[in-house]
Amino acid sequence: MIDPVTLEVIRNTLPALRLDLHVYDSSPARRYVFVNMKRLGEGEATEEGARVVKITREGVVMSYRNTEFLLTNDSLPGSSTRIP
Repeated sequence: MIDPVTLEVIRNTLPALRLDLHVYDSSPARRYVFVNMKRLGEGEATEEGARVVKITREGVVMSYRNTEFLLTNDSLPGSSTRIP
């Protein structure tokens, strides 16, 4: 569990991320996403430093400053990231 102070720091420093396109396939090699209009596969990172951990049916698990969260394309504008 993340302590509240660390969680607040992450929320305040997390770059704006938008999931523009989400392609899930049973083969991990064929999965990809477009985050902020940049094509990324598992293991790749945005220019801001958020890394794609895993592409799932629900969205993309991202990691930023050692904290993982789910980025989805069906979230409300301005709240497209779910941090625990």
